[in-house]
Amino acid sequence: MGAGHARRPSRAGERSRRRRAPAAARRRRRRRRHRRRGARAGAIVSAGPRVVVVGGPTAGGKSALALALARRLGGEIIGADSRQLYAGLAVAAAGPGDDERALVPHHLYDTVPPTETLSAGRYVALADRAIAEVVGRGRVAIIVGGTGLYLRALRVGLDDALPADAALRARLEQDRRAHGLPALVERLRAVAPDAVVELDVQNPARVVRALELALLGADVGGRDGAALLARPPRPIVAEARWLLVSRPPAALARRIDARAAALFATPAIVDEACALAALLPVDHPLLATIGVAEALAVARGVLDVAAAATQTATRTRQYARRQRTWFKKEPWWTPIRGDDDDHAVDVALGVAR
Repeated sequence: MGAGHARRPSRAGERSRRRRAPAAARRRRRRRRHRRRGARAGAIVSAGPRVVVVGGPTAGGKSALALALARRLGGEIIGADSRQLYAGLAVAAAGPGDDERALVPHHLYDTVPPTETLSAGRYVALADRAIAEVVGRGRVAIIVGGTGLYLRALRVGLDDALPADAALRARLEQDRRAHGLPALVERLRAVAPDAVVELDVQNPARVVRALELALLGADVGGRDGAALLARPPRPIVAEARWLLVSRPPAALARRIDARAAALFATPAIVDEACALAALLPVDHPLLATIGVAEALAVARGVLDVAAAATQTATRTRQYARRQRTWFKKEPWWTPIRGDDDDHAVDVALGVAR
């Protein structure tokens, strides 16, 4: 063939290219549609984290920060507070209201019937599915809550999430031999009153382990007691942004007092507690929930509203101290000061992006 003549493609080659061209065009169109959908949703498609975790003590401002992040990052919120996930506890657990839910989608809240047990293992399974659905839509999954065991289990797996202190356990075993198992049960009842409801108090190993966990700051009440010896699920959100909302203790105490006063400013908490009590046996752990127990005492005439609010605030401050003890041992958190809302959002956005 002469140098000036171009080689004509074969008919077979032309047919092959024609078959490939529509497929390539379809792939390009799909990619363009995906980018447009992500842009309309405000999602981070090509950069940034797919999961952000917001934790911290109760009443510290976690929910407000998570909501602001969800609106700015194109996210959806997934609950990680064991009480907020139960149906029928929205008032006592300070769950998201209709206004917040109208702004961004919320998941897992009010989904577990109060007659069922929500263990840490079950939570991880629920959260795993919710995270996959949110991320699969091209959105950012923003996990928010203060149940430290749930959050740690998401990162490291449940078995590694449970704290341990061999020296403390040895001392507790020595106390058991010296004073008997009932003495340890009473000590556990003093530091975690609802822990003994579901726990086998005739089992020395479980009593010692539950007391060890309680003294280390873990929540070993009804919400997590059933998960103490559970098999570890795999960690599912190790690669995430972890934001820990904190406030000075005095400022947090004032917020807790204000929340407790507001809780008993209307009869809603008493109505909710009575409705819950009608469904459950009197020794059910949910009836020992902070705020619920006090509301039931109001309904029975044992406490007046002011005393109930004061007792609720006291128990909440104690719970917040246990949460701080838990979170300060975890090195993966980035601290976010919550006492300046605008600054907290700006800092959190800088970390999350």
